[in-house]
This record gives sequence, structure tokens and C-alpha cells, in this order.
Amino acid sequence: MSASQQILSYMIQTIGGLYVFFALLRVFLQASRADYYNPVSQFTVKITQKPVWLLGKIIPQWGRLDLAGILWVIIVQILIIEISCLIFYSQLIDPVTALAWAAIGTFQLFLTIVFWGMIILIIMSFAALLGGVRVQHPILTLIEQLMAPIMYPLQRVLPPMGGIDLSPLLLFMMINILQIITTNLAQGTGLAPSLVIGF
Repeated sequence: MSASQQILSYMIQTIGGLYVFFALLRVFLQASRADYYNPVSQFTVKITQKPVWLLGKIIPQWGRLDLAGILWVIIVQILIIEISCLIFYSQLIDPVTALAWAAIGTFQLFLTIVFWGMIILIIMSFAALLGGVRVQHPILTLIEQLMAPIMYPLQRVLPPMGGIDLSPLLLFMMINILQIITTNLAQGTGLAPSLVIGF
């Protein structure tokens, strides 16, 4: 592969990856009912609003899940996969395979977001305990709001013991199990990690 192909592929994967991240974050924000007026929320909604709004005219919302937003993430994933295939192999892959790769990659990206969101919360909790000062920042506030609907049911299953919250351990176990499943699904579909955002 030539240098120009490598540069073009890098740009598509980087810019496309950032957009997919924010498009998926929009779905996550709505599902968790995070603060709409948070600066990160405002930015996320602004860069994804038009296509999701248009798809929303056709696809209804299901409870807290914005199905139009999820569809838009999948569409963008498919476009990135197909463009990357053109760069690498000078051909497109069949739509069914592209759809499967896009869905698997999107779910894997969601797991990654949840994993790092939990890591950040744990670090900030330890920092607050050691320093005695709780750090206030719009991004940290948003992460707490995003993680709350996930952590609440886990904390009911595994409540704090002696003032120590062990529910993150349960979350990490679930993430690892789901990642094993998605990795096996990816291998079964012949997924090429270099072409799919999330891997």
C-alpha cells in the first residue's frame, strides 16, 4: 500500500472514528437522560442533529433508545468500512457483511466507552478520597450521569460492603464477557479490525 493510501486511510479512520464516537455518545446521552445543557451534550447534539432528525421522521423512538440515532451510527460505520475497503482493496464488500461488521464494531465501541467511563470515575473517586476535594468539571459530571443508569442496578445486586463499592468489579466482568462474545462474532464474520471503528 502506498504512502498516500496509508495517509488517506488514517484520516478516514481518525475523523470517521471521532464522528462515530460522538454519534454513539448522543444515543448514550439520550438513553441515560444526561444534562442536555452540558457543553459536551450541546456539541454532540449539534454535530449529529440533522441526519438523526431526518431519520427520526421515519423511525420512532423506542423508550429511552433513539433508534434513529443508532441507525445513523450504523450507516456511518458502513460508509467508513466501504470507503476503507476501496482504499485497501479497490473494491466494496457485500452489504450484509458490512452491516454485520458495523453492528459488531458499534457494540464493541459502546463497551469501550463504558469501560473507560468507569475507569475515570474510579480514578476521580480515589483522588477525592486522597485529596479531600471533589473535582468539578462538565465532562466528569456528564460521565457520572452516563454511568448512573448502568451502575444503579449493579449496586442493587452487589451493594457496598463496609463503605466499599464492589459493583465496578461486576461491571468489568460483564464487559469482559461481552467482549469475548463480540470478538468471537467478529472472527466468525471475518471482520477486519483495521476497517472497523471500535476494534
